[in-house]
Amino acid sequence: MLKKKKFNIPAEYKKSRIGLEIDSVCAKAVQLKLKKDATVVIEKMAVTELKYFIYDEVPAILKTFFKKNNFKVKNVISCFPRNLTMIRLLKLPSTDPKEIEEMVGFQAIKQIPYNREDMIIDYEVLSTDDEGYSNVMLSIAHRNVIYQHLDTIESSGLHTKRIDINSQAALRAYLYLKRLENKKNDEQAEKENSEKAEKSTCSALVNIDYAQTNIQIISGENLLFSRGISLGIMHLILKEKKFQTESANINWQSELMDELRRSFAVFSREQSGLFVDKIVLIGGYNNFKNIERNMSGRFQVPVEIFDLSNRVEGYGKFVSALRLNKKEISLLAIIGLLLPDRSRRLNMIPAEVKQKRKYYKRMAVSTVASLLVACLFIVGFINFYSEINRKSKYITQLKDRVEALSPRVSQLEMMREKINVIDEHMGAGVSCLDYLRELYVLIPDKISLAAFMFDETKYIVIKGTAENMSDVFELIPQLEESDLFEKVSSRGVKRRKVGKKEVVDFEIQCSLEKEGGGA
Repeated sequence: MLKKKKFNIPAEYKKSRIGLEIDSVCAKAVQLKLKKDATVVIEKMAVTELKYFIYDEVPAILKTFFKKNNFKVKNVISCFPRNLTMIRLLKLPSTDPKEIEEMVGFQAIKQIPYNREDMIIDYEVLSTDDEGYSNVMLSIAHRNVIYQHLDTIESSGLHTKRIDINSQAALRAYLYLKRLENKKNDEQAEKENSEKAEKSTCSALVNIDYAQTNIQIISGENLLFSRGISLGIMHLILKEKKFQTESANINWQSELMDELRRSFAVFSREQSGLFVDKIVLIGGYNNFKNIERNMSGRFQVPVEIFDLSNRVEGYGKFVSALRLNKKEISLLAIIGLLLPDRSRRLNMIPAEVKQKRKYYKRMAVSTVASLLVACLFIVGFINFYSEINRKSKYITQLKDRVEALSPRVSQLEMMREKINVIDEHMGAGVSCLDYLRELYVLIPDKISLAAFMFDETKYIVIKGTAENMSDVFELIPQLEESDLFEKVSSRGVKRRKVGKKEVVDFEIQCSLEKEGGGA
């Protein structure tokens, strides 16, 4: 059993992406993604016929088509028919992208048979060699064709990221799937495939689709010839309406082989010494009876059927949907739109549209940045306002507390003023506390002091209670002997009973001034 190899798949290709192919008679849409091992997985697929329509009606048809089939992604990659573009294969002596772009510009002027302003030009680098040459595919389409294709998609509410050519998209899918198939084989098989590629064998890829058939001749992975012919499966349907089914089938195959013969002859003239060694049938080959055998007998080369059912996961369950008027059509090109590639890919979106998109993108980024700055400013202003409001409330609370404390402050202020007056009369640094301390020392335990009052006439009044009258009279001389008091006199003595016991209430007045000293 072979061990599967891991591949480096760009992140954008691991997500679901939508491809859209539109021509004059049908539209196809595919949603797919890539697994970690690079396997292609189809998630959704749908086909609709654009029959007997006015071109202005196509956007509404596409919008309904996408909604009906539940395609939710609005960004698409699209392609248009090969027969609406002119392709030239160039070999340029450079591998530098800037130099190649300049060379392509000069070569395009030589190749265009119309006014340069009327054409849309783009190119794709197909390969480079060790000698410093690049094989480039130049694509030229009329401006009206591109704008009609782009406007149709954009008017349906979709956004076109890139516009490709269906023949080149189909080739990209074929090479990717073959490359993937080879990488998943063992080393011996890879070596054999590499040796076969080096023999310069030429294979003709014939992709049969509903409206046209594309013919591309490759050597290895190098594109050598490309042509689109207006002979598709719808032409078989028209023939079947005129002739019997078998006759119509034979007639259609005959026309295709005539076109192939002419294409192979032109290829041999352009590529001297090269001939087609193999034919690969892709797309709606099942609609044609014995086409593989008939084609092999006509050109005497092997004919290979390139079947997607065993190369693309999920393809089998959509085969029944891959039909128009009961005829199987090709899905290869639309798959190729969504696959990674090693080279620069075509993008036929006009340069002025690309520039306008870049401008709008810059404007969008600038607008978002401006909105972010505005949001930051608003948030900062809100925080600033909230902080101011919080501090304002705090100040209001402080004011309320100050107002509540105001009466007490007034009382303290009055007390402070009285203390200051006392301090002024104390002199020599004697304070009110010194007088209180002196009274505490002089008054005996038998006397209880009830009040100590300061008189603004520089006197103090002492009120208290004693057990006996004699205790009061003994206190007066003790106060006179103190260094802090003089002119001690009794202002009143009164007896009263407390229970069964008799006590004496007294009031004594003293001066704070001492003769020859004091305040």
